[in-house]
Amino acid sequence: MFSQLIIFSFLFDSLIHSLLSLSFIIFVLFRNKQTQEGALTIYQAPKKEEKLTQTQMLIFRERELRKRVIRPEWHAPWKLKRVQPGHLGWVRSCAVDVSNEWFATGAADRQIKIWDLASGQLKLTLTGHINTVMGLAISDRHPYLFSVGQDKLVKCWDLEQNKVTRHYHGHLSGVYCVAMHPTLDVFVTGGRDSSARVWDIRTKSCVRVLGGHTATVADIVCQGTDPQITTASHDNQIRMWDLGSGRCMSTLTHHKKSVRGLAMHPTEHCLASASTDNIKAWKYPEGTFMRNFVGHNTIINDVAINKDNVMVSGGNSYILASSTRYSINPN
Repeated sequence: MFSQLIIFSFLFDSLIHSLLSLSFIIFVLFRNKQTQEGALTIYQAPKKEEKLTQTQMLIFRERELRKRVIRPEWHAPWKLKRVQPGHLGWVRSCAVDVSNEWFATGAADRQIKIWDLASGQLKLTLTGHINTVMGLAISDRHPYLFSVGQDKLVKCWDLEQNKVTRHYHGHLSGVYCVAMHPTLDVFVTGGRDSSARVWDIRTKSCVRVLGGHTATVADIVCQGTDPQITTASHDNQIRMWDLGSGRCMSTLTHHKKSVRGLAMHPTEHCLASASTDNIKAWKYPEGTFMRNFVGHNTIINDVAINKDNVMVSGGNSYILASSTRYSINPN
């Protein structure tokens, strides 16, 4: 009798166990079917005749944006190669020759120094300014070096004779920046008189006066297509100019503080602007805002972009390098 009870209890336990397992399997299958149907309903691409809810539209839009994001390229960390002593004051400007063999620096000691890029040796010292040299530009078609300073002077140096050959007069206050036009024999200067002036290299005449800023013009970039000239100012604005008519094509007012630096991408048709609040990316030719760059907690004085899609920004405290493949142009 006792053995029969044991057998009966064992069979009853086995039956209960089997029923529980079967019910659990049925529950899992039913739940997966509901989840799959719900997932297909939420994430499926919308058809033209379907009306989606607001939540479904937001989810689908987020998935589409994730597909468009391009991951940043990895670049090896940069290391300090050399320190160039020689100037007796703050170095305010630097320009590299198109041959990549030498570069020039201008400083508060009123001197312009030419350095060998490979060895770092000083090749030449040019004197002539009576105040801080604020900007330098090297022509890629002529053996000319252009310099501007706080002494209101704009000078053209002949690098074959190592002397000043032309002076350009017109600015009413200190000149802070200079940029060469890539295709025409003109260059553009900007300064504390809130204007940008376009100069003819050969005739030394002022071709255009670009007025509209209400504070110092801090930086200028030029390109061969419209807008051919872009200026940044301490009035928190960026202006894009038509060189032919001398009119402002568009004014960008997204920055909340003074804009101190501009940089054009060497291959993509876009622009980066540096300010105290952040760095912003713009798309030519309309000046469409694309995105912000964050990372600096100080005043950003300048920005540059190379062909490897690396953007370098210099602030009062440190230098920050980041990839532009992800941050400048998402398309």
